[in-house]
Amino acid sequence: MNTKTIVGTEVYLDLEYSEKGKLKNESDIYSLGVVLFELLSGRVAYDQIYVAESTKGHAEVTRKRFNEGALKNIIDPELVEEVDDNLSGLKIGANQESLEVFANIAIRCLEITQDKRPTMKVVIEGLQNALNLQSRITGKNATQFEHI
Repeated sequence: MNTKTIVGTEVYLDLEYSEKGKLKNESDIYSLGVVLFELLSGRVAYDQIYVAESTKGHAEVTRKRFNEGALKNIIDPELVEEVDDNLSGLKIGANQESLEVFANIAIRCLEITQDKRPTMKVVIEGLQNALNLQSRITGKNATQFEHI
């Protein structure tokens, strides 16, 4: 569907939608990618740290960091040094492999063109894989995480 009336919060908007009015399911995948990186970084997409660098916000800065090989610089340090109460306060940090799978599926969601973005099925499979990898270090299976 094409439209001349573009609505939404700019930092979450699919670039093809905001520039060409081309609205597809893949537009939602782009917005999901922005939200996934909000989770990974612990900052909202319109946080001043991103908007100061780019008016497009988090997504454009994230793509730039990814291309520079510096994506780890936006990961929330609290996520990496998470304390597990069940392990007597030991810091367990996120599984590196899990973080990489999560970040790779999220960055694919932020592809500039809609036809290069994954389907929702592929996104779900990737996130499930990241969750399974994370469960290795915590000893909890993926279904235990779903109920938290």
